[in-house]
Amino acid sequence: MANLEQRLFHLFDSADLEAARSASSVRVSCPRVGHVSGTVEGVAAVPHSVSLELSACRRGGMTLEARSSTAAGRSGRPCPALAAVLLEVDRRGLLAGIHDNTPITLEIVPSDDAADADVPPDGDGDPVDEPAAPAVAAAAAEA
Repeated sequence: MANLEQRLFHLFDSADLEAARSASSVRVSCPRVGHVSGTVEGVAAVPHSVSLELSACRRGGMTLEARSSTAAGRSGRPCPALAAVLLEVDRRGLLAGIHDNTPITLEIVPSDDAADADVPPDGDGDPVDEPAAPAVAAAAAEA
């Protein structure tokens, strides 16, 4: 049987997967069928929360919507906290009822405050290059 790790971890960076496997504490709960809430400690200085919601697609298959409180998760990108929760979900078999031949799409939902996230949406981790102010650009051109 193909687990979520085998089906979805090609979307994650290898460094994120290593950090997820070394998380000191991952707690998950299932408040309703198809919903998972998790808290991850040990992948960053502060605990992060992750929520997953499984739903059927109109065209077949399943969509796993994920939300994470990490900077990368808030900007809609995979992160170590999400990977840690997926590993724990697999370990416990919480979504084991999904058939092997059912396609699963991971959709990481950016938060509304993604513009305020510590990591820019372009994903390279460097500050976004902004054009210089016209006066500064003109002064630099004259020098």
